[in-house]
Amino acid sequence: MHDSTIRYTIDAGDNIKSVSESWYRFALGNQGDQLSDENVLGRSLWDFISDTPTRDIYKQMLARVRQGRLTEFTFRCDGPSWRRLLLMRVIPKDLNAIEFETSVLKLEERESSRLLSLDAPRSTDLLRLCEREQMPQLSHGMCDPCVEKFASTLAIRSD
Repeated sequence: MHDSTIRYTIDAGDNIKSVSESWYRFALGNQGDQLSDENVLGRSLWDFISDTPTRDIYKQMLARVRQGRLTEFTFRCDGPSWRRLLLMRVIPKDLNAIEFETSVLKLEERESSRLLSLDAPRSTDLLRLCEREQMPQLSHGMCDPCVEKFASTLAIRSD
């Protein structure tokens, strides 16, 4: 039986220096073929966190851990066909290295969601998914640029 705990370690410069075998198994099971060892080792952790608020939180967390304080938290990490609640432990190591250790607390199968599929065509917009216990409703609304475009189209047609 394989260890299902996902581990990866970053060095003092926040570059990924090791990943566990379960890392790649998890990636493959979630359309993450591009996350093989050779594609992540030596790269900055920040190459994989594009959202500014999340980056800021991680930077604060890393500073805390580098002061010798283990940090642990739960978070959602859903896949196209799975709803997951995970536990992450962030552990200080020698020479300011940090180990991330993630294990599954709850796994629930669900109908596949196109929103979470990597095969779905994407815009450059970001949709932040909340990690609250009860998720907010989603709506087919318009983003600000589309509202402005629609409003200007109406203004032109009403002339």
